This record gives sequence, C-alpha cells and structure tokens, in this order.
Amino acid sequence: MMAILHSEWLKIRHSYAVLFLVGFSLLEYVTIPAYLAFVPSSYALEVAIYFPMLANCLVYTIISILLVEQESQANHFQYIRSEAHSWCLWGAKFVLVDGLSLLPTVMLWWFIATFVYKDIPYLVIGLASWGFTIFVYHVHLLLSLFLAKGVNFAVAFVECLLVLFASNRTFLGHYWCPIVLPANFIMTLDRSYLLTLWCWIVGMTCVALCLMHVKRYRV
Repeated sequence: MMAILHSEWLKIRHSYAVLFLVGFSLLEYVTIPAYLAFVPSSYALEVAIYFPMLANCLVYTIISILLVEQESQANHFQYIRSEAHSWCLWGAKFVLVDGLSLLPTVMLWWFIATFVYKDIPYLVIGLASWGFTIFVYHVHLLLSLFLAKGVNFAVAFVECLLVLFASNRTFLGHYWCPIVLPANFIMTLDRSYLLTLWCWIVGMTCVALCLMHVKRYRV
C-alpha cells in the first residue's frame, strides 16, 4: 500500500488539482487570520467558519474533476483498467488529498487559536471542517467518474445551500444529511454529530471504492 501511495503521490504532486488545493490553503492562511485579527467578534468567527465550507463545496468539486481528467488523459484510464486492485489506486487518491486537506482545516484553526483568536475550540472546528472536506471530496470524486461536470457543480450548489441552512440551526437534531453534521457539531459540541459524520464517510468511501472498481471495466 505504501508503494501505491508513493506512486500516486509522484503522479499528482505537480498536478493542477494539488496546486489548486495548496494555493487555496495559502489563501485561507492569509485571509482568515487577518480577518479575525481585525474583526474579533463572534459574528466574524461564524463567517470564518462557514464561508470556507461553502467555498470547499466548489473547491473539492474542481479538484475531483481535475484528478479524474488527469487519469483520463493518461491513456484513458489504461493503468487503472490493467490493475487488478484498482480500488487501491482510488483509495490512494482519497488518502493523499485527505491528508493535504489537514492544511486548510485542522492546521489552519490550530494556527488561528495559537496566534490570533485564542479562546476558540480550534480542535472542534478543525475536525468538523476536515470531516466536511473529506466527505465532499469523496462524493465528488465518485460523481466525477459517472456524471457530467454540470451535474457535479449542481450538486455542489445544493451542498452550499444546505450548509447555509445548517449555519442557521435549521438541521439541528437531524442525522440523515451528512453535509450538515459538521455545522451541527460546531454549534452544539455534541460528539454524536461528529461520530455520525465519520460513519457516513466510511460508508460512502466503501461504496465509492466498490463502484470505482466496477467502473474500471466500463471506461
């Protein structure tokens, strides 16, 4: 598995998807701490938490599309089609981007709590944001294989609306919609929301890997 991870990392490290993710992360490191430093209020903190979630719906949709296009342009998925354990290759893409997603989530909020806004539950916000990005990325990487780009972006737009509603406490007590669970966790500090989110992530990832493995026979 480590060999596959290393191979996939060499493949994607200079890709547009990774450069886009790193660039977006750097933008957040510049703008969010500065915003909270100049506007230290509870309203500003809410904006700093939920606005990146809205952006991440689109950011990870774009990243997913770029990764699938990169694989498609590499001899039209020939490497994946020839690999008996193709789910490992897709799993490596999940793991690598999930790891990089720590930068604009957990690490970012640790940085903010250490140097800018000290009295915040940075671990709660960071873990919720990280779980959110993981779920969105896994969903959209799967959708990028089966659906057109327009449909993928339409789903991202619906996710943005759900996050907006969730930030207004509309979905408190609801566990059926995974996209709103991070916001519920941040607002209530109820760990059952985070646990349910990770159950959704594990289940979604297993389904995605199975479908991706089947997809290799059809691409």
